[in-house]
Amino acid sequence: VTGKPIFILDDRIHSAPQKNDWLGSVVHGFSVLGDPAWIVIQGNQLYHDADGCYSYRHVCTLPRYCGEWTYVGYTCTIGEQIFTCPVYEQEITKIEDGTVYTIPLRQVELKEASFRGIAACGDYVFMIPNRYPALVQYNAKTGEIRYFEERSDFFIQEFKGETRVCGFCTQGNTLYLSSPTSNQVLALDAVTGSQIIYTLAAEELCGIFGMESIGDEL
Repeated sequence: VTGKPIFILDDRIHSAPQKNDWLGSVVHGFSVLGDPAWIVIQGNQLYHDADGCYSYRHVCTLPRYCGEWTYVGYTCTIGEQIFTCPVYEQEITKIEDGTVYTIPLRQVELKEASFRGIAACGDYVFMIPNRYPALVQYNAKTGEIRYFEERSDFFIQEFKGETRVCGFCTQGNTLYLSSPTSNQVLALDAVTGSQIIYTLAAEELCGIFGMESIGDEL
């Protein structure tokens, strides 16, 4: 209307906008920490690649505020149950036998994202906090929810005015959380809830932001 130029900052656009472009695209990119077998596109649509060949099939429509990858942390599975992590909503989304369930958590007033990811560990699902004041554990068999609040200062820390959050991975029935400001790793037994903090040999380590489990090694 004003005659000013419009710059499109997306090199995947090669034609004029079409009527249904707002619906989004199936493949929008993958997180290095997430499982590429699961993706969420605009419109709250969950897709799954069962064969590992990037051929996706529609699973279901997710509930509110899961419309783009920026709002969904990760997806994990335990048996036939599928769990997703809405980053801003303080809840767990579970899909079982084609039905979508919303599992509410304790509500805390926050201005930033509550969670940064989700991880399956044996029969348990863990919601990894971003600003939420607890590590949340959900028992996939019984539906019990447990909040680990006593170590919240370990996986969310301030460093030179910057808020940093932990890396994480699972191995067997153990969830590992790394300190974002030091060379320490917390190991949490998913069954008993017992916790051990390990100190790595690395010197002058300013935090660990990502972890990966490969065989018996981390």
